[in-house]
Amino acid sequence: MNELNVQYVNGAWHLGHGDDLRPICQNRVPVAAFSAGWRPRSAVAVSDLLVVLALRNEDGKQAAWFLDRNYEFRTNTAAELPEDARLHLSGIGQQVMAKVAMTL
Repeated sequence: MNELNVQYVNGAWHLGHGDDLRPICQNRVPVAAFSAGWRPRSAVAVSDLLVVLALRNEDGKQAAWFLDRNYEFRTNTAAELPEDARLHLSGIGQQVMAKVAMTL
């Protein structure tokens, strides 16, 4: 597992390390804003194929986005991930969620 920086740069949300930042995308478009009240809080690269982005709403609700290795949104429901990603996540899911929760 590898923690990633979450930053708002040049009108879009980005992930990465140091100066090596790439945009979070949905339908190949950089995400400039999340739904009302939602903000990204932390991100963890679970494997070479899966990144978990933790989101928090101003009312305290929490959610997760599951991104591919290019930081492209895939789903916000773990059950919709490909089987290999679900299996990998199930093996380390508690560790990932604990690491993500520390930053919320």
